[in-house]
Amino acid sequence: MVNEKRLGKYFVYLVLFLALFLVMAQIVVSFGGKLLKAELVLILVLMFLTLIGLAGFRRIWGERVLFVMFWLNLLNVAAIWFFRGEVYLVVLFLTLVGFLMSLPSRSNVCHSECQTTEEPHSMVLEAPAPPVEIVEEETKAVYEPGKYVASKMGSVYHVATCSWAKKIVENRQVWFTNDAEAKKKGYKAHNCV
Repeated sequence: MVNEKRLGKYFVYLVLFLALFLVMAQIVVSFGGKLLKAELVLILVLMFLTLIGLAGFRRIWGERVLFVMFWLNLLNVAAIWFFRGEVYLVVLFLTLVGFLMSLPSRSNVCHSECQTTEEPHSMVLEAPAPPVEIVEEETKAVYEPGKYVASKMGSVYHVATCSWAKKIVENRQVWFTNDAEAKKKGYKAHNCV
């Protein structure tokens, strides 16, 4: 159902663009001099934006490019009215319809980022860890089963495979060979232990 609506909207955009550019081509032919050159350049820019918008229509940026194209065309209609004193109602109507269709909706702005199932404390943004080259010997020493890790700034220790343990910044990690050692240093066991 959603894809059918998107396909229908895409088809309406195509019809609007074809009608708009055909009407604009007939109007621009009557212009002369610098105005003709300026209009031809603007029509080429609008056609380019249209092609980009239609090519990326399935993504959110595609419809935003179309919105910019219609906005520029509205400015063009206003400029023609200002300089020539003529209002072309067909062009104005087609442009307004396309402009209103392409207005960014609230649902386009908020995708899955708005819906989260994570707990509030897990919303902390962290810089991605730099790639680490793992040497076989180091792997055995660092990730030996039964190891525990804690943060220098925290009070809880975790199993090395715990999702919370993976969030501890490398330079704040404190490693323990057994849980008795961690408790001796004053750390409490996490649920993962």
